[in-house]
Amino acid sequence: MSNLGRGAGWNKALVNYAKTVDPKRSLDPSVLVACDEKTITIRDGYPKAKYHYLVLPRIPFQLEKAAAVRDQVHQDEQQGSSKETLRVSGGRLSLGPSKSDRIPPFHLESLESVLASPHCEQVFSALRRSRDVAVDLMRSEMVKDRQDGRSWDIMSGFHAIPSMEHVHLHIISNDLVSEKLKNKKHYNSFRPDLGFWLPFEEVESYVHQGLKKLPKGKKEYESLLKSPLVSFRDGSVHSNLPGLKAHLLSCWEGEMSKASGGPGSSPPPSSSSTPPQPRQAGDQSRLKRKSSQATSESEDEVVLRLKR
Repeated sequence: MSNLGRGAGWNKALVNYAKTVDPKRSLDPSVLVACDEKTITIRDGYPKAKYHYLVLPRIPFQLEKAAAVRDQVHQDEQQGSSKETLRVSGGRLSLGPSKSDRIPPFHLESLESVLASPHCEQVFSALRRSRDVAVDLMRSEMVKDRQDGRSWDIMSGFHAIPSMEHVHLHIISNDLVSEKLKNKKHYNSFRPDLGFWLPFEEVESYVHQGLKKLPKGKKEYESLLKSPLVSFRDGSVHSNLPGLKAHLLSCWEGEMSKASGGPGSSPPPSSSSTPPQPRQAGDQSRLKRKSSQATSESEDEVVLRLKR
């Protein structure tokens, strides 16, 4: 088993993975999902759903020559013929040295540093290719693992404020059923209808528009993590995490039990595709009564069900 994820600091573990020279030889098969010359895809060590991968741009990230020239011309136009590249430090743009054949590692420190980089289009192009491969691999794994051969929806996106250094794209099944999902912050960071979770296509549109930063500030994004526990499935409000997790498990099990056309067929699109809005204030008393009933199940029973 590789120890690359351990060492100097847990928040830098992904940097170590990104620097792996020969992933197929250095990383355990239980960790490595896929790799190519631009990216490495690994399993999240603390999955927040039944299936959870991370796609990382590699260090060094080699630039395509023609694209590098185009990026440099674009950068020179923006900075008055400067030959230095953009760097993000403390949320502000600054200047730093660059080599023409590779992206400086500090351009890959976070999502915002990638957006600020003149090479962001190349990074997102590589991430998209690897995202598509990862989604196919995850779906195949779902079908293989289940006796009925069914699969379900998969989300791909970023956290607005990541907890670990080095930009990483989450590929995660939309059940959000996992014993590793342990607190409100965990749930709200992956809740698809809240705004802290940024779908890949949304961020990619920022790149195409030439936007160099996210639309909201750090404090505004962080405040979203304190939002109430609202189910992305049906908008119901829950007073505690065990009750919400029991609800999510019940929703997923119900989805999986629906009649299917045959092995390998997928269920109807889940509510994550068009997330419902939280119920209006007039419905709160009724929702609280329903939530209370849902949370009456003991925590031991919830844990047992999650471990099946």
